[in-house]
Amino acid sequence: MSRVLPFRNPENLPNPLVRPRPAGHDRAVSEVRARRRGGALLRRPFFVSDRPAIPLTLEEVARAADQRGLVVAPACMAGVMTNLALLARHAETLRGTTK
Repeated sequence: MSRVLPFRNPENLPNPLVRPRPAGHDRAVSEVRARRRGGALLRRPFFVSDRPAIPLTLEEVARAADQRGLVVAPACMAGVMTNLALLARHAETLRGTTK
């Protein structure tokens, strides 16, 4: 009797939620330290872009949406701007550049 472990893909199918990194990607390797029970530290590498590619101004958001063929309704623009600002803040935290 075979046992299937969690997160195992017995059919070896590609995961549609995970995109491979492109060749020659510009990423910086960082380290996450998460406290587990008992005080032990887990270390897991993750990749954070060095480039500030998150659009923050109205013009940058409009240009980025146009480049991707997206239409952002004027009524939704405030929410989009808020979400992008939060995303930029998270990116700064991961890079360790917050004040």
